[in-house]
Amino acid sequence: MKTSPSSSKPANLSDSLHQHVHMYALAASAAGVSLLATAQPGEAEIIYTPTHQSIIENGPKVYLDLDGDGTRDFYIRATFTTTSFATWVKGALAVTPHKGDMIMGYFSASQSLHVANALPAGAVIGSKGKFPRGRKVMAYGGYQFASTYNGFCEGPWVNKKNRYLGLKFNIGGQVHFGWARLNETCTKPGHNHFGGENSAVLTGYAYETIANKAITAGQEQDSDQGVGQLDPTSFTQPEQSPATLGALAKGARGFCIWRERKDSSFVCEKK
Repeated sequence: MKTSPSSSKPANLSDSLHQHVHMYALAASAAGVSLLATAQPGEAEIIYTPTHQSIIENGPKVYLDLDGDGTRDFYIRATFTTTSFATWVKGALAVTPHKGDMIMGYFSASQSLHVANALPAGAVIGSKGKFPRGRKVMAYGGYQFASTYNGFCEGPWVNKKNRYLGLKFNIGGQVHFGWARLNETCTKPGHNHFGGENSAVLTGYAYETIANKAITAGQEQDSDQGVGQLDPTSFTQPEQSPATLGALAKGARGFCIWRERKDSSFVCEKK
């Protein structure tokens, strides 16, 4: 018995199946492009450092190295000194920047002092803020020996909790913004003390890693979610979206159904 020689050509796919496979491949490619197009590139990141450091009268300086590069960007210190004739004892809580760095603040003409703003949570710290150069006083006070309990406390930070320093500093020659959170205490005249002594607790600090981008006081993470954000309308308006991965997972039939929804002139082949 003779056997027919086998064909050297592969069996041809039906025109319909071939069309479906081709369309499926195109749709898969389109869907991938669509997903990549809706994903956003990596955005800013905020580096937050929680801490608990006491700042006491004539105690050691408390340093801030916001970006952890070994450079002390700012330091905060509380001082308390006596005049040469021991008539007045005066104290101050102040913040001092590293060369080229700055603190958000203003000049108080009435006290002839450069003062640091005591910012509330949510205040914007950025290029539109005022950053005079140099050391800034946060709170000050004192008392007079000649007058019993004649003590005073003044300044925007006096007895404030969870207030923020607005900070501007350099990383590799580029400007970055940050904040430091403190609780301040200035004793009032009373039993066993005359008043005017300042102290504080540093409870955290943060900075924005993207140069020249503003940060808000108390912000611990960036509001931008970055990579992988999809347009929410793609879930509510399928007729305006490319082929979904769900449809593609169903194979050529799923894609065919999707084509019918997109193009009223297209009709799926009935099985």
